[in-house]
Amino acid sequence: MVYQMKNTLNHKQKDKTMLLDPSLLRAARQIYLAYSQVHKISEKPVLGVAINPNNYRGQVILGTKPILLPYECFIGINQLKS
Repeated sequence: MVYQMKNTLNHKQKDKTMLLDPSLLRAARQIYLAYSQVHKISEKPVLGVAINPNNYRGQVILGTKPILLPYECFIGINQLKS
């Protein structure tokens, strides 16, 4: 797996760039696709997917702030749709 985080702290802006394992990203996209096919109309916006990199189990995160377990990775909606 390839993980790299780059944190640049500006006065007003915080930039995070994360390179993910392609199989982890593919699994997260499949989770998101299954959710979006079942839930055509959602009341809350989808923020992304929280996924376990060891067994590729994950869940769609809705709401304002994701709460992750220590071993989970968060993949944002922008990465899922790109």
